[in-house]
Formats: sequence, C-alpha cells, structure tokens
Amino acid sequence: VSVSVNGGSELWEARSFSGNRYAQASAFGITETMNAWLVTPAINLDDYTQESFRFRYTQNFYNGDALKVLISTDYDGVSTNPSTFTWTDITAQAGVTQRSTSGFMSSFAASESIDLSTYTGNVYIAFVYEGTSTGVTTNVQIDNVEVRGIAE
Repeated sequence: VSVSVNGGSELWEARSFSGNRYAQASAFGITETMNAWLVTPAINLDDYTQESFRFRYTQNFYNGDALKVLISTDYDGVSTNPSTFTWTDITAQAGVTQRSTSGFMSSFAASESIDLSTYTGNVYIAFVYEGTSTGVTTNVQIDNVEVRGIAE
C-alpha cells in the first residue's frame, strides 16, 4: 500500500523502464512536503528460520537522504496512517549508500541483507520517502524486494 501520512497527494508510483517495473518517489517539482509510505503486505515469519530481507535501489539526482526503511510488528495492515504504529528504523542496516548526484544510476544497487531472525509473527516493512521541492528532492527507486527464510 502507498499512502501519504501528512495529507499530501504525492505517493510512491509504479514505474517501468525496458520492461522492468519498480516503485519510484521524488519530491522534485512538487508543491508540498512529501511524506509517502510504501508498505509491504504482512510477512509471516513463524514457519521459517534464518529470515533475511533485501532489495535493490537507486538514488538519483541525490541531494540528501530521502529514504528510510522501517519494520513493524504491530501495524494492522489496513490503517491509512501507518506512522501511528511502532516502527524500528533499519535504514542503516540496509546500507543504502550508493547514489548519483548528476543523473540516474546506471543500474539498481543491492542493499545489504538484513537479519530478521529476531522477529516472529507478522511483520511489515515500509519504505518511507521524505522530501520537499525546496529541500531534499532525491529520486528514489525500489525494486526486487525479497524476504528469504528456511522452512522449518
């Protein structure tokens, strides 16, 4: 689900290039503050061990950090304001450090693999974009979101 938690109209968008579909967010040229959340469906970790999470990304025309990666065990999966639930920031663990300041990255970079083995039950992962046309306008693209585990 893609939602704006500050009442704005700017959201993550589905995009396609050369047959590859991905999610994109950017505050470039908008007239509002952007606080858009892209939240996964529930991911049930009960029947798996050694769970991990990773994704591919780009940060284009980089002029500041716009992306946060969060995880929640208490989000209800339906609220239109997920920010009112408890979220843990896992951005640093994702190692989202590759960026291009002068244009588009030539390919998607891989995030670090994030260990989810301490979580049980349903979790939700959110990609949060925060920016403004007069501040951070970095173009962020997310692709190939993947959760892996070994069935018990």
